Amino acid sequence: RLARGWLPSGRPRGGVLSAHIVNHDLEYDEDYALTAIHPTPEITLRIADESLTVARLIAPGAEDIELPVTGGEGVAVVTIPRLDVYAFVHLPLER
Repeated sequence: RLARGWLPSGRPRGGVLSAHIVNHDLEYDEDYALTAIHPTPEITLRIADESLTVARLIAPGAEDIELPVTGGEGVAVVTIPRLDVYAFVHLPLER
């Protein structure tokens, strides 16, 4: 299971990165009805751009969550809590 990940350095067009997280650890019965969701572990992203100061977790059916950003020495660190099925993290970079 992915527990840590690096996002590439460099400035994307528009100054925004996003990380999409999809959990495939689901169980279905013989009729393909969902029977269990096994949440992801906590995931730590390391972004090679210390201008990142805010991150927002957006998931269907849930309130948006502002995530703390830590780090230094050219790296920003964002920890994503356990997720059920899908979410993305909005990561605006300073220009």
